[in-house]
Amino acid sequence: MILLRNGKLWVLTLAHFAVDFFASASTLIIAVQTTPLNLTLGQVGTVGLLYSVTSSVTQPLFGWLADRVRGPVVALGGILWAAAFTALAGLMHTFTAFAIVASLAGLGVGAFHPAGAAGVSLVSGSHHRSAAMSIFLLGGTGAYFVGPMVAGIMLGRYGPHGTLGLGVLGLLAAPVLIVALFGLHYSNRPAPDEGPNGDAPGVLPNQTRPQHVAIAAVALLMAVILSRSWMANCLTIYLPQYFKMEGFSPESYGYLMSLFGFTGMFGNLAGGFLAGRVGPRAVLAGSLALSAPLIWFQFHTEGSAMVAVIAALGFFSTASLPLTVTLGQRLMPDRPGIMSGLTLGFAFVVGGIGTALTGKLADQVGLVTALVWLAPMTLLGGLLAIFLPGAGRPTQPPVTA
Repeated sequence: MILLRNGKLWVLTLAHFAVDFFASASTLIIAVQTTPLNLTLGQVGTVGLLYSVTSSVTQPLFGWLADRVRGPVVALGGILWAAAFTALAGLMHTFTAFAIVASLAGLGVGAFHPAGAAGVSLVSGSHHRSAAMSIFLLGGTGAYFVGPMVAGIMLGRYGPHGTLGLGVLGLLAAPVLIVALFGLHYSNRPAPDEGPNGDAPGVLPNQTRPQHVAIAAVALLMAVILSRSWMANCLTIYLPQYFKMEGFSPESYGYLMSLFGFTGMFGNLAGGFLAGRVGPRAVLAGSLALSAPLIWFQFHTEGSAMVAVIAALGFFSTASLPLTVTLGQRLMPDRPGIMSGLTLGFAFVVGGIGTALTGKLADQVGLVTALVWLAPMTLLGGLLAIFLPGAGRPTQPPVTA
């Protein structure tokens, strides 16, 4: 029960919930703005790309900043910035203005994630890192459960101007966030139970790791991240579009996306804790391989079967997320902020590029056909995960909450 008593970890988890609450609303805002702004699917993908780029390519910079100044302050600034520009997004009346505001909102997300993820590495021991990252990411997946439901209600009742209601929620939460994050302190040092070089047990220290092995490991990890993020981003962006095309109301597809996020919470937790028993490689490969057929079934079922599939897809598509972050941190344990920024940033940017390319393809061949092509790519990512070095069954005892 060590992690459940870690107050610093829970502060970071709640802060993660706050920033991703606004991030989760972005896809519904794009869907609601599609009609008044006459957006094509290609333009929808472009907005998703811009949001992903500003929330990703800046992450290594924000991670570097968090390694050198107070990380909690960087995290707080990111939350408040994301809240403000998410509130403004529904007030834009042209595609250009909407794309600019969405891009600016992404900067807040980019500022928070490396600072928050670095904090997890610093407030939890190396034996607990995968499980601690799962708890931290639970805040994000929890937000993707609550956020679409709340945003769907507000946008369904008030249209695009419902984003102002989201801004009001941000203002109400701001005092609590300020007190909690300003009162949070963690030093930029390895956690107490790590080795002298900050490496997790069983992981070769950086200075003795062969350079070609490190480069190959990073390249393979990035290939797995590319597959996973392309799939996850496209589902998050385009499932609301798909449901809208099928005649669902904003409230209805808000609830469906909340279900996707709700089961994602459990997948996120299960992935991190299961990795402590069978190893992250097995969890990565298995979750991606199981996601592939579910993507096909999502667009070939209806009614209660469709609801069951979207619930399962949310679970398995999210289970691999904490492992890609912690594996990246192990490659550079003395710079958790930078490595968190690189892995999370790369995930955001390739997911955004994939979203834009999939949108362009959807304009040519149809949305369902474009999304079904995600299945073989996801399966390929699962196969590549099998060959990740140093990601097999752990030698230390399993982690408990």
